[in-house]
Amino acid sequence: MIIQFTFNTGFAQKIVRGHVEDAKTGESLPAANIQIEGTYLGTISNQDGDFIMTVEDIPSHIIVSYIG
Repeated sequence: MIIQFTFNTGFAQKIVRGHVEDAKTGESLPAANIQIEGTYLGTISNQDGDFIMTVEDIPSHIIVSYIG
């Protein structure tokens, strides 16, 4: 699994944008679970494997899982 991140930081919010894809085929992974480690905060990737989420602190440990 390959994950690409882009960080946008502002005064109050830190936005993480990313893309999740299969490491072998390069195929996008829709509905991958993206979660901030140790919290219940997270999101899922869209049909193109893209996601956007807000984090409180950078750096944050992000866990990505995919069943399929």
